[in-house]
Amino acid sequence: MSSSHSQAVIENRTCLRLQSLKNKFFRAHALDVEKQVIIADTSLNKRTPIRTKRGGPSRLARGLHQTSPTLSEHGISRVEIFDTVLPGLRAEFVLDPACPERPLLHSWNGRRTATVQKLEHDGVCYVPKALDNDLIRLIRFAPPSTSFGSVAGLISSLRDLFLNHAALQPEVTGLLVAFAVATWFCDCMPLAPVLCLFGPENSVSHVVRLLSCLCRRAVLLGDVDFDGLTALPNNVGATLLINQRDLGRRVKRALIASNRRHFNIVRGRRNLNLFGAKAFSCADSTEERFGVEVSIPPAQVPISSLSDAEEAKLSHSFQSKLLRYRLAHYDSICAAKLEYAGLLPEMQETARAWLAPIIECPGLSQSILNHLVRRSEEMAGARFFEP
Repeated sequence: MSSSHSQAVIENRTCLRLQSLKNKFFRAHALDVEKQVIIADTSLNKRTPIRTKRGGPSRLARGLHQTSPTLSEHGISRVEIFDTVLPGLRAEFVLDPACPERPLLHSWNGRRTATVQKLEHDGVCYVPKALDNDLIRLIRFAPPSTSFGSVAGLISSLRDLFLNHAALQPEVTGLLVAFAVATWFCDCMPLAPVLCLFGPENSVSHVVRLLSCLCRRAVLLGDVDFDGLTALPNNVGATLLINQRDLGRRVKRALIASNRRHFNIVRGRRNLNLFGAKAFSCADSTEERFGVEVSIPPAQVPISSLSDAEEAKLSHSFQSKLLRYRLAHYDSICAAKLEYAGLLPEMQETARAWLAPIIECPGLSQSILNHLVRRSEEMAGARFFEP
């Protein structure tokens, strides 16, 4: 074999080796390119490729996944809510009547309602808060709203509930109805309503159960300590119905302090947002007075116990109507103009919380105002006689 032929064979083998190395390189490069992660850059509205190593996402990709869990794959922010107010639209957290474990959003645009699993607006996707702990499941959330007819008819049906199921006097019934309606508008008031119930424990317990059928996001508590308060979900606006007469001083102080919407409660490193209406079962010997006091007299006639099925039926019917009342009248009640003749200045915020939600019911509102005026006069008299 000639030397020229041998040289050609060597060059040919060298070329084949080089081509083989090139093919291996390009195959590896292609595999690496396939592992790129495309992450939505919402600030620049473009797609930014991020190269990752084999075997997992890069540090940058992992960081974005951990610090931006509310970004969907389309670059839309995902926000979990209990309720929200958008331009021309109000949305509320509700439970699906067909599947009570499934939360939904119920919206109102001033004319009609819609119930959806998510609500997208201005680049934000709103979804209902997850029922991810036992304490949230204790809260009685409303079903989707239904028509309530007239305001007078709605108030009359609430009165009938207490008259038929507790045989209470009209004045007491009026105070309970006003409290129940007021719980639906706490978030537009500087002060949340507080109700103190005195009387036999069995009678008060029965009334508290009836209130849970009417109040917004009611939760019945028979025994609660401070650690339990810290575990309650923040910003839910729950109505706490507390059937415990020996509340600890620390618990009571936190509950009363949380009655003002614009002030925070800080314990250690945690901010407790417990703002919302509250009703307490109180012993007659209670020295510290707060809130609006109502005496529940002993039952004069036998009162039939309320079954779980009856309670659920009553709750579903009234909660759906009261939710529609909130949606339809929220703006007008927030802007309501009231007269506070005969009330001490420190009683006026309390009066607003109780009277504004029933401003379209002159008879009931006048009865509540009379009760508050008497309480104001008692406070003024006690102050005059203080040493």
